[in-house]
Amino acid sequence: MPGRILVVGGGIAGLAACWALARAGERDIVLHEQDEGLALRATRSNAAILRTPMPDEVLERFAREGAALLLAPPADLATAPLARTNGVVLLGDAARSTWLARAAARPSTRPLAPNELALLHPLLAAQHEPAWLLGDEGVIKLGALLDALQAALRRQGVRVLAGSRIARLEPGRGAHDAQGRFHHAERLVVASGAWAAPLAATAGSRLGFQPTRRHLALVDIGARLDPRWPVAWAEEEPFYARVSSRGLLLSSCDEQAVDPERAPADARVVATILERARARLLPQRQIVLTHAWSCLRTHGADERFVVGPDPAVEGLWFLAGLGGHGITCGLPAALLLAEHMTQGRSSHPLAAAFDPRRFAAGRG
Repeated sequence: MPGRILVVGGGIAGLAACWALARAGERDIVLHEQDEGLALRATRSNAAILRTPMPDEVLERFAREGAALLLAPPADLATAPLARTNGVVLLGDAARSTWLARAAARPSTRPLAPNELALLHPLLAAQHEPAWLLGDEGVIKLGALLDALQAALRRQGVRVLAGSRIARLEPGRGAHDAQGRFHHAERLVVASGAWAAPLAATAGSRLGFQPTRRHLALVDIGARLDPRWPVAWAEEEPFYARVSSRGLLLSSCDEQAVDPERAPADARVVATILERARARLLPQRQIVLTHAWSCLRTHGADERFVVGPDPAVEGLWFLAGLGGHGITCGLPAALLLAEHMTQGRSSHPLAAAFDPRRFAAGRG
């Protein structure tokens, strides 16, 4: 189907979708973002950790593709890696966790003796469960990734409209913005994260999405932080810690359904983060909270990505439901979408797992 493509959402999903569609040969793409700048919400508040082991093996396989693209990006996107491999320390018993067992079996993973762990990550207190070093992952360079995508869109001639909130979709015709203006387009892409469900419903789509929030906290520990230290990620009583340019970034990996317009930080969850930090980090360290916030994560109905055409609405496409994995998986998900839109199908071995049409079979 030729003609203009209108992409709604200027976070990682929308930016990546435009990049992938343009490199696939599309030449008339317009990106609409409701905020005055790009990637200011869930994308910008993400922890940007490159950790591909996860409970869902399908998502894990796809995340490894994303990691490969970040570490060796296409030449039309970046000339240097968009992530650094300072490593991820996984804390937990592989005998009690399927995903941790898969991670432990990777060639790039090795077990850590207690003395090695203390040298590798001087902030961690003595741990009582096994520790594993995933040596080829670490931290995504979020700023560099977003800069690279925006620069690519400028080179590709993608038109970007910030401060343009799309309120209603008319597949095959275009979309109406909140000021009543109509924007012509033959194809519409919903890449609006937590706002995907209500927007898609204006086009008659019945796909469901659930916005959730996860809390993050920045703390000052009164000591110099080394960016070469690996990320620490604990399986039981979930917790992670990574060094950032603003301090030590922590989370208790919580997740709660929310209204995306009203998702402030919950002081009780922040207290849990600090409690787990005191249990995991050296006891003599004074942990001082400097900032806390909640980050939106939006899931499809089965908690897998939603990438491809709507099951019932012609001309409506999705790159949505990335569930907090957009920074790692946004690039391969966008390439998958572009293949669907330009070739009418995708040959990717995981395409069916993410295809929105998988939900059509369950309807009465």
